[in-house]
Amino acid sequence: MPEESPKTILVDYNKCISCGICVSLCPHDALQLKDGVPVMVGKRKVCGLCAASCITKAISMKAKNFTDEGLLDVDVKDVVVFACRRNVEKGKDYDATLISLLCSARLDMYLIAEVFEREAKAVVQVPCHTIRPSNILGFDDPENPQVLKELTRALGAEVPTFTRDKQCCGGAGGYARHNRRAAMEFLKLKLDSMKEEVDPDCIVVSCITCLMWMDEAQEEMRKLGMIDYSIPVFDYNQLLAICQGHDPKKVARIAATPRDEVIARILENKL
Repeated sequence: MPEESPKTILVDYNKCISCGICVSLCPHDALQLKDGVPVMVGKRKVCGLCAASCITKAISMKAKNFTDEGLLDVDVKDVVVFACRRNVEKGKDYDATLISLLCSARLDMYLIAEVFEREAKAVVQVPCHTIRPSNILGFDDPENPQVLKELTRALGAEVPTFTRDKQCCGGAGGYARHNRRAAMEFLKLKLDSMKEEVDPDCIVVSCITCLMWMDEAQEEMRKLGMIDYSIPVFDYNQLLAICQGHDPKKVARIAATPRDEVIARILENKL
């Protein structure tokens, strides 16, 4: 048996029933049963799946490095632990680049960082409803939003600024439904700006309208001869899931604008 690693999970031996579910589900082969209880072995890569899947709640992620307090003590503040949407309000209380994870388990931040270690170039599309009305949301600066940029940089990507950086995508508010051609012309201004000025590998969004419109409209615009290029569009959650090792065919399968080349480069750590 490989040498046992220092503990980064806590096991309540009174609750553990030696079912082995945690061992069978561990995607990193970091767990083995020893004397009937799970122990960490080899290189430690803690994603928290063991704690999330334990049917008797015998495993917990209470080691200091994986608590809110431990994360807030990290010296490098541009490392982000992504959170579910209900933490938007909580995010205001902390450094904007650090949001705690309160979902099923804890995620080793270095698992994310190592996937993008060679830096991609990405631009972000900030959704209108996350920054306005700013007097109610108070989550980001509506005139100079930075949170989505910092989240994307935390994956290792370069996030350059371009002239139409803050322009709306044009897909919401009835614009595209009322005058689709005008909405595409409006989007073209933004796409041309980002293509000519920074030539990004992809666009990162955090809004379903931005995602669908900027993706699907590009295909239509290419068919109409309005553009002769394509820029893949990802929701931030999709990009994060790929970095975590999830199957791209399950988390980023549906897209009108081809993503395969960018995904392949991410998986090969060549961005």
